[in-house]
Amino acid sequence: FREAASGYSVTAYYIAINIWSTFEVTAKMLLIGTSYYTLRNSAASCGATLIPFVLMGWISSGWGLFFPIFSPPNHANIVTGVFVTFGCLLLSGSTAPFNYPGIYDSEFKGFLADSFGPLRFFIEAIVVSEYMSTPAQYGFTGQYPHGSNLFDISGLAQLGDAKTRTSQSTRGWHWGIWPSICHGLAIRVLSLILIHLCNRPQQVKKPIWDEIKRGSVVVRVQFCFTIALFICLVFFNLHHSQVIG
Repeated sequence: FREAASGYSVTAYYIAINIWSTFEVTAKMLLIGTSYYTLRNSAASCGATLIPFVLMGWISSGWGLFFPIFSPPNHANIVTGVFVTFGCLLLSGSTAPFNYPGIYDSEFKGFLADSFGPLRFFIEAIVVSEYMSTPAQYGFTGQYPHGSNLFDISGLAQLGDAKTRTSQSTRGWHWGIWPSICHGLAIRVLSLILIHLCNRPQQVKKPIWDEIKRGSVVVRVQFCFTIALFICLVFFNLHHSQVIG
């Protein structure tokens, strides 16, 4: 509010915060991921472990920037805590009814988990990458006479190339990279929209609709482009996850 009331560009300020937080969170997640990889002594490659950690930080930091925009400062921690409890625990894919078989069987559950579950792609990527590095006698890799393996029984990695997940490899399973990138980017674009819609009196600004009506064509195009970008990101994510055809 102070920066906006002083005449600073809210958009530039928000983008600057995102750029800095991305570098900061990425460095932290690389450190955490390296510690996990060293202690876990995983059979998967280092890249197969670090990439999900970085993408989890990308998604989580986006949600961390999202709630303070519209929630009161005194309640921001409570709102974030409720979301972490709901999103990370219930929609992570490891808890019924939003476990991975349920997510892949129900389009509605898949929509909720893909849209509001920060750990939905992280846990699956770590687990599948670990299982892909095992020999065929473990039941996850190799060809089976009835066309199913333990991935199908456990409900993991049901989207993407089936041959990729059944081939023994230490390079990891990277199907969730694009959905994770779009998830984090969609949250940031939505936050950019909300930062111009919420708390405008505190920013010493008129209602957004008055600003759009009296503004130049460039302002209107920027506003419409931002909304269209958010919609495209959401649809791309849902299409990639086969929630919609």
